[in-house]
Amino acid sequence: MVESDHFDPTTHPHRRYNPLTNTHILVSPHRTKRPWLGQTEPPAPSNIPRYDKNCYLCPRNTRANGSINEDYRATMVFENDYAAVLPPPGPTAPAAPHPLLTTEPIQGGCDVVCFHPRHDLSLPTLSLDDIVTIIKEWTRIYHRRGAQDGIKYVQIFENKGAIMGCSNLHPHSQVWSTSTLPTIPAKELSNLRDYALSAAATTNGPKGYQNKPCLLCEYVTYERTVKERIVIENEHFVSLVPWWAYWPFEVLVLPYKRHIPSLAHFTPEETRALADIISHITIRYDNLFSCSFAYAMGIHQRPLPPKRVDGTIVEDEDDIAHFHVHFEPPLLRSAMVRKFLAGYEVMAEPQRDLTAEQAAQRLRACSSVHYSLEKVIRQECKCAIDALHAYATKLENKRAETELLPGKEQHIWLQITVKTMHPERKLKPFRIPIKYPLVDPRTLGVCLITKDPQRQYKDLLEQHHIKFISRVVGVEKLKGKFKAFEARRLLLKENAMFLADERVIPLLPRLLGSKWFDAKKQPIPVCLTRKDLKGELERAIESSYMHQNKGTCTINLETALPAIVSHIKGGWDNIQSLHIKTSASISLPIWTCDLGSEEGGRWNGLVAGDTEEAEEKVASENSEEEGEGGESEEEDEDEDERDQEDEEPVKPKKVVSVGKGMKRRLEDKTEQPKKRPKPSLAARTNLVGISPRRLLLPSRIHTMPVPKVLTTEPLDNGCSNPRPAVAIFAILKSKTNAFPLSTIIIEQYRPPLDKHVIEFPAGLLNAPTSAGGPDEEAEVAALRELEEETGYRATLQDVVECTPTIACDPGMTTTRMKLVVVKVELEDKMEYPVANPDPGEHIVVKVVELAQLKRVLEGTCFRFVRLALTRWE
Repeated sequence: MVESDHFDPTTHPHRRYNPLTNTHILVSPHRTKRPWLGQTEPPAPSNIPRYDKNCYLCPRNTRANGSINEDYRATMVFENDYAAVLPPPGPTAPAAPHPLLTTEPIQGGCDVVCFHPRHDLSLPTLSLDDIVTIIKEWTRIYHRRGAQDGIKYVQIFENKGAIMGCSNLHPHSQVWSTSTLPTIPAKELSNLRDYALSAAATTNGPKGYQNKPCLLCEYVTYERTVKERIVIENEHFVSLVPWWAYWPFEVLVLPYKRHIPSLAHFTPEETRALADIISHITIRYDNLFSCSFAYAMGIHQRPLPPKRVDGTIVEDEDDIAHFHVHFEPPLLRSAMVRKFLAGYEVMAEPQRDLTAEQAAQRLRACSSVHYSLEKVIRQECKCAIDALHAYATKLENKRAETELLPGKEQHIWLQITVKTMHPERKLKPFRIPIKYPLVDPRTLGVCLITKDPQRQYKDLLEQHHIKFISRVVGVEKLKGKFKAFEARRLLLKENAMFLADERVIPLLPRLLGSKWFDAKKQPIPVCLTRKDLKGELERAIESSYMHQNKGTCTINLETALPAIVSHIKGGWDNIQSLHIKTSASISLPIWTCDLGSEEGGRWNGLVAGDTEEAEEKVASENSEEEGEGGESEEEDEDEDERDQEDEEPVKPKKVVSVGKGMKRRLEDKTEQPKKRPKPSLAARTNLVGISPRRLLLPSRIHTMPVPKVLTTEPLDNGCSNPRPAVAIFAILKSKTNAFPLSTIIIEQYRPPLDKHVIEFPAGLLNAPTSAGGPDEEAEVAALRELEEETGYRATLQDVVECTPTIACDPGMTTTRMKLVVVKVELEDKMEYPVANPDPGEHIVVKVVELAQLKRVLEGTCFRFVRLALTRWE
C-alpha cells in the first residue's frame, strides 16, 4: 500500500481526463513493480531479406488475387484486394426488426500504400526523402478519395508488427474512405467544436477556425511550456506523450506554430518537418527495446479536403479540426511483454501503470540514431578512445622524463565533417546532454553566475530547496571583488563547473578571461525564470561541452550525438563523417556515411554519377551551351586553344593595402573576356591512386567512394629490403541470398604517408621461422590478416585465387605484394564481427556491395578485380 500525506502522481493511483474523447483513464503507477508471469510475445524477426519472393507487396510479385505488382522504385498504391468496404452502389438495408436493432449501409474504398520496394525497411530506417514521398502520396489519396461522391471521411493509418495484426511485414500503410463519419474522429470533432464555443482558452497559443479557441492549440502551447511530457520537437511539430495517454508509450504528434486543419493545408517545409518528426519518434521506438517496435499509427484531420476557388482554400466549419497523428504501441516492459485489454479495462474504463511523464522521460533518453547503427558506432568509439588514451599516456610518460611540471590536460574533441556548408550566421553555444555527468556536485563545487542583485537569486535557490549549488556570484561581484587576476584564479580553482544565467552569457568572455576557456570550464547557460528551476539546474549539470572524462567517453559520445546533430543544418543527412582526437593527436574516424552516390552516400546530389542517363544529360547540356552537339573531346580541345589565341592578354590585378591586415583587389576597368566552363561528370575526376588497394585522400575528405584510379603495374617508391605482403579481396556471400554479394574495405591512418587511406585489408607475411627458410604462404597470411583486421574468418578451401606480384605499397615499404581473393560465406544475414587489430592500430571496417564496386571501377585499369566480379556475378 502507498501511503503519504501529500498526493504524488508518480506513486498514487489517480484518474486523468481526456478532453479529446471526453473520457477518463485510471493511472496506477505503483503497479509497475509487480512481477510478470503472463504471456510473452516472440521477438520480431531481425533477418528480414531485402526482397521476399513470397511477399505479396514486393515489386514484380504476384498478389493473392493474381494481379502483378509493378516494378516500383518509390511508393506503390493499389486498391486493397480484400477491402473492408466496397464501392457504391450497394444494396439497400432491410427494415429494422426493432428500434434497437438498426442497420446502416456503408460504401467506400480501401487503398494500400507501399512505402518502399525494399522488404526489410520501415519508417525508422527509411530516409527523410522517402518519408516525404509517403506523406505526399497520402495527400494525393486524401484529395482523390475526398472528392468522390458519397465519401464523408478519409482515414490514413498504419499497422506495424504482427502483434498489432499486421499480416505482411513489407512496409505499407492503408487508407480507408467511408460514406460515414467513424466513431472516434466524430467524438474528437465534436469536442473540438464544443471547446471552440467555450471560454476555456488559457494561453496565448494559436487560434483556430474564425479565430476561435482550439483545444489542441491550447494544449500543445501549454505542453511546450512545461516540457515534461515532450519527447522531441522541430521547427514546426512536437511529439509528446499526452496527459491522458492510454497505451504505455503512446505519442501524439502536433503542429504548434499555427492551426493546421489537414494535409491539404501543409507548406513544403511543414511536410518535411512532419517527415522528420515521424522518423525521429519511430527511431526512438525501435531503440527503446532494441527491436522493430510495433504500433498502430493514425492521422486525424478534416474529414474531407477543403474546397478551392481560383487556387485559394475556402474556409468552412470543418476547419475546426486540428491535424494530429496518434502512435499507439502495445509493448509495455520489453520487446516480448505487451499490454492487454482485460477485466476492468473492458468492463469499466481504460487503465495504465506507467505515467505519461515516465514514458516521455524514457523515450527522450533513447538515441536518435537507430540501434542497428549504434552497435557499430559504439565499437568504433571504444577502439578510437582506447587508442587515444594509449597515445596520450605515452606522451605524458615521455614528457615526465624530461619535464618537472605536468603538461596541459588532454581533452578529447568530437569533429563532425558535413557534406554541405550552409551560409548562415554562427550558431550560439548550446548544451550537450551526456549520460554520465562530468562533475559530481556532492564532492565538487558548482558556481552559479547571475544577474544582480545577487541576494535575490540566493533566496530563490533556498525557496526551491536547491542545495547542490555551492556558490552564487553576481555580475557586479565579477566586476569588483573578482576583478583581480588572483581572485578569478582562485574562483576557477575552487569550482569544477560554472552555470550562468543565459541573460548574462554575452558579458562573460570579457569578465572571466581566457583561463575559463583554456580550462574547459565555460559557463553553461541556464534559464533562471523557469518554474521547474531545480530540474533546469540538474539538467545543466548533466550537460557539458565534450571533453575527456574518467572512463565514460564512449557512453557520453553516444548520448551527446543526437543533441549535436540536431543543431546541424540537414541533420544526419548532411553529415559525412565523425572523428575524435586529442589536442596533440591525429583524428580517428568513428563513423562515416555510406560510400558512393546512392541515397545518403557521400556524393549523393553532388556528382552526376556513372550512369548512361547522367552522361546523356551532361552531353545535352554541352550541346545547348556550345551550340554544336556531338563534337569530340579532341575537337573541343582544339577549339579551346583557338579561343585562347584570340583572347587579349589579361592585365594583372592591382593589389592595394586598405586598413590594418586587410587587402582588397581592384579590378582593371578593361573588360575581360569570359570563357564558359564546360560541364563535366564529377565522377570522372582523377584521384591519386597508389597500388591496387590504396587511395590517397585529400586533406579535407576522410571518406570517399571506392578507389577510382588503381594500378596493376609495380611502382618504385625507393623501398629497401622489400618484404612480401598480401592484400585481401574478400567476397561476402549469404547462403540464403539475404544480401547482395559484397566486399570489405577499411580506413586507417598510415604514418609513412601521414594520411588516412581507404584500402583492402592487407598485411606483411610473417618472417621465416629459421634462417634461409621460406616465407609464410600468401594464402595463410591473407586469412590471418583478414581475421585480425576485420574479424571475418575463412579457410584455405575458401581461397579463390592468388595473383602474382603486382604492386608496391608505400604504407608498408614493400615491392612484393600479392592479391588474394577469399570467399567468406555467411549463414544468413550480414554479420559484423569484432576485429582484433595490432596494438595501436585503429581500423574502420566498411562493407561495400560488389555491384557498386564494379560500377566505380568501370574504365579503370584494375582488370583483375573486374574479371573476378564478373565471374562471381
